[in-house]
Formats: sequence, C-alpha cells, structure tokens
Amino acid sequence: MSEGQIPLFRELEIPPKFVEYREGQEDAVQRITTLLQHKPVVLAELPTGSGKTLIGVLVHKLLDERMTYTCTTKSLQDQFLRDFPSAVLLKGRGNYPCSKFLRQFPQITAEHCPSPKGGEDCTTSCAYLIAKRRALAADISVVNTAYFLSEANYIGELSGTPFLVLDEIDTL
Repeated sequence: MSEGQIPLFRELEIPPKFVEYREGQEDAVQRITTLLQHKPVVLAELPTGSGKTLIGVLVHKLLDERMTYTCTTKSLQDQFLRDFPSAVLLKGRGNYPCSKFLRQFPQITAEHCPSPKGGEDCTTSCAYLIAKRRALAADISVVNTAYFLSEANYIGELSGTPFLVLDEIDTL
C-alpha cells in the first residue's frame, strides 16, 4: 500500500493509486451512505472529474454490499477495470464464442447459440456462462448499461443487485 494513502483507503482495500480524497468526495461519500440508510435510491449528480467512480466504490465498501457498476461504453468499462482490477467484467453474449461451434464456426457467438440458457454440454464450457457466473458472484461487477437493463428486465439475474451504480445515467 502507498505510504501516503489515507487509513480509510487502506482499511477498505482501495487500490494504492488512490491516496487521498478529491475536493467534495469525502462529504459525498458520507451523505450518500447516510441517505441510503433511509432511502432505497440516491441520485448523485457530480461534475466530470469529481471522482464519482471512487465515491461509488467507497460507498459500496462502507455498506459491505455486492456492487454492479454500469457504464455506457467499453472504454469506461476498461477505465473502471484499470482503476479497480479486482472487479469482474461481464459483456453481452455477442462478445463470447459459442463453445458448441468454436472449432467449425468460430464466428458464432453465445448470442447465436441455439441453447442460450445452456444445454448439458454448455454449462461447463460456455465462456459467456462462465463469465456470467463469475460476475454474479463477484464483490464488484462491471457491465454495459444496455446489457444490464436487458438482463434485469427479462432474464432477472442482475435485478437483485444490492448496490447499483448507473454511470452516465443521463444517457438513459
């Protein structure tokens, strides 16, 4: 851990690149954490560069709840993973090869799989299902907002996330 990192960051196992609060972050963390004790939803509108992602992770750690972080672009997902490497990324089905057809037709993805919920031969070898199980069990998972909405509304497996951060919510 970084010598200059504040004790709370070390205690909550925040990556060492974060050494101190930016202006307004500590107050935001305290206010959001307090509000969530009485309200199921809190919207925090903060300017670009204010450190909203770190605020979300700190609140998640203080609440000790599983967290799903959603964002609208792959570059934001990559940025989150660079900042918090222990998070687990889950992409949409089209990003994973279908294990049934990998040898003959490598261009077929899990999105086109004839057994989207996994047949007997899929449950242990499907890259998408493996990634999804890892994300559902992870302390912090990162997903695309459109994927999250589809999963939460139709499949239902992400709808029970105890702590959800919707980054770029204004794009919804």
